[in-house]
Amino acid sequence: MKKVLVLFVLAVFLCVSFPLAALEISVGGKAGIAHSGYMGSDHRADNESSGYRNALFIRAIVGAFATFGLSEGLQIQPELLIVGSGGKANDEADPDNFFWAEGFSYLSLPVLVKGVFSLINGDLFVFGGPAAQLLLGDGSEAGSTAAGTYSVELASFNLAAMAGAGYNLAFLGGELSVELRYIQGLSRSYSFDDDHRTWSIALIGGYAYTLME
Repeated sequence: MKKVLVLFVLAVFLCVSFPLAALEISVGGKAGIAHSGYMGSDHRADNESSGYRNALFIRAIVGAFATFGLSEGLQIQPELLIVGSGGKANDEADPDNFFWAEGFSYLSLPVLVKGVFSLINGDLFVFGGPAAQLLLGDGSEAGSTAAGTYSVELASFNLAAMAGAGYNLAFLGGELSVELRYIQGLSRSYSFDDDHRTWSIALIGGYAYTLME
């Protein structure tokens, strides 16, 4: 409950502070898909000893954002996202019948710094920043195999870093965007193991409407 309150207070602070200094304000929504997995020495050792290898694991990302233009080409973009995460591995000898998959979702609050570069048509942008992530649900049935589900003890709170690049194009009075984003877990995914961390590569589309300029 304390972590939820911290996220709420941080979101309110961002919404109040940035508009005071912003030259331009826009709001919008975004959605996309991501390939998610685990990393860490313990994870690699477990896979190698059991004959498993990481497999494609598609998850969804959806949410809203606000962009505050602080100067020409420099923006701050807080977001509120639901980020699908987890990982999957297949047995190299029989990938259809022997596998494990762990899927769960975070309520994520990234705060991104964006650099925007104007082109003849549209804008190229790059971004990066931290994200505080709160586990949705208790993760008690996050794991599955061909034989059924199993319990996973997941950490309720996670810190991550996000970075990527994309392209904006004027569309129907607003801006249509597409971006490629990398998400790296910085803190543990399991409540009992400091080594396992998540990562994702996401393709995300968005649309924003300018409120003030």
